[in-house]
Amino acid sequence: MRRDYTLLFIGIWTMIVPFLGFPPSWKKIIFIITGLVVVSVGYSIWREYNKNKEKEISQTVDQFQNL
Repeated sequence: MRRDYTLLFIGIWTMIVPFLGFPPSWKKIIFIITGLVVVSVGYSIWREYNKNKEKEISQTVDQFQNL
């Protein structure tokens, strides 16, 4: 599943959880797990963005070296 859809479903899940009737202790655990998933997805997006940014920078540097 694409990460943007994952974040969309996590957002919907976060909106629905308070109305599902879970006990408060379960809600706390569910929100902690949901937060960890958001952090991991966000980190993977950030890491891919930085990898692509480094590739663009290295291509620019290579072009200047060829002159």
